[in-house]
Amino acid sequence: MAQNGVITILGCVKQGVEKGCLILVTGDGKEYSLHGKSLPTLGKGLGVSVRGTSGGVDTCMQGTPFQVESWEWTKQKCPK
Repeated sequence: MAQNGVITILGCVKQGVEKGCLILVTGDGKEYSLHGKSLPTLGKGLGVSVRGTSGGVDTCMQGTPFQVESWEWTKQKCPK
């Protein structure tokens, strides 16, 4: 549910093509380039729920830019 443009997205985090880029892939295959001070780490094999705003431009050149306000692990299984 969006509130003041803030949305929550569920998915799996992977390393982006560009160095230093984290990409969240949703269950329907959409990709979001994650940005923010506190970002999920890789290699846990679990999904994440991220809350923030989407849009804008970035240097990752992969997926929709997404400014993360907060995130947490979920029980969703992801490829390692």
